[in-house]
Order: sequence, then structure tokens, then C-alpha cells
Amino acid sequence: PIMGILKSVLVNEPNSIITLIYCSRSEEQIIFKRQLDLLEKANPDRLKVIHNLSQPSEEWKGPKGRLNPDSFKEFVSQAEYEQRYEEIYFLCGPDGIMDTAENVLEELGIPEERIHRESFFSAAAQQAHDNAMAGINSGILTRDVKIMLEGEEFDVTVNPEQTVLEAGLEQGLNMPYSCQSGLCTACRGRLLSGKVKMDEDAGLSEKEIAAGYVLCCVSRPLTDDIKITIE
Repeated sequence: PIMGILKSVLVNEPNSIITLIYCSRSEEQIIFKRQLDLLEKANPDRLKVIHNLSQPSEEWKGPKGRLNPDSFKEFVSQAEYEQRYEEIYFLCGPDGIMDTAENVLEELGIPEERIHRESFFSAAAQQAHDNAMAGINSGILTRDVKIMLEGEEFDVTVNPEQTVLEAGLEQGLNMPYSCQSGLCTACRGRLLSGKVKMDEDAGLSEKEIAAGYVLCCVSRPLTDDIKITIE
């Protein structure tokens, strides 16, 4: 979501300036590294990316160590602009890191309405996953699911311990996904027939659910006639 917001702001808000504070484990695990480098080069006066690595190589010269209140305060100071009242903060990541960032921002006097966070963890989805792996699957059986993807139809066998997405990926389908917790909606599909049980549906609006949309990363088949189209 942060990458999508960043690109959208660069295109649609020419007067906006962005500082991205990006925490990763190592150089090799920086997702979107090349794309961010290109965006930063193309927008030198509007985009600044601060990489912080928890387990960098010896060659790494940038910030390192786990994010803590002191280091985050320092990063925020590097991201401050003259008109603070116009600043908006978007947080995304593990709950611990977001809690640290949110607490620091509140200490700095940032109004609550200017702090937005997106969780990539769902306790409900995690519990359902644990139950599935432990064999606690009320009404969940091995079933075949039809998936419409990129103009083709695929038959996917979904075992009781799997979600539709997990089964599709295991069978080599290029299905879209990101959080795998039922929150980001990257894996959204529309149910054309049959019934599924979603471990978590917080990412969907009531209108989307009523229109038949499901999240493949947390969907488990309940009937034998399931057909899902990935739009």
C-alpha cells in the first residue's frame, strides 16, 4: 500500500513532497529497491528514501539497527518540512514497529487524524491458519476450485489446510497477493458460483461482499461448485 500511495502522490499531487522511511533486514531484502531508486532519481526534489537495515552487510554505509523511538525520532526530523500542519503520516508493517512509530509521532504532537496505519496481520486469519494446520476444519474438505485468471480457466485442488491462494500458488498460478492476512485486498476475486469461508473479511466493504467479492488468501471452499474470477 505504501508503494501505491507513493506513486499516486507523485503523479497526482505535484505540490507534495515525500519522505519514505523504509526498514528492511538486508540490502537483498529491500522490496522495490530498483523501482524506488528510479523514482527517487526522477523526482530528486520531491522524493527522499531513507533505508534502515537491521542486518546489513559490512559494506552498508546507511542507517542500521532495529527501529526504536530514538532512531525513529531522528528519521522524522530528517523528514520535517516548514509547514508541519500539512504533513500526513502513513504507517505500514509489523504491529510493534507501527506502535513505536505512532507513539513517537504522538509525543511529537502530531494530531491523531494525520496518522494512518495499515496492518498486515490478522489475529482471526492467523487462528484459522493454525486451526487448519492442526486439522481443526469444521466443514472444510478437499475440493476442486475453478479460477479464471488472465483470460484462462484453471482447476485448482484445495486441501483442508490450504486457502485458495495457497493452493493456486502451489500449482504455479500467477495469482496476485501481498499481505496474506485478508487486509490489503491485493488477492481479491469475485465469486461466480459456490460458497467459501473467509477467515477474515476486514479488507472488503459491505458492498463488495454483497457483490460477491472474496479474498483468496483467506478463502476456504465450502462447496464443490466454486468458480472465482480474478479481475
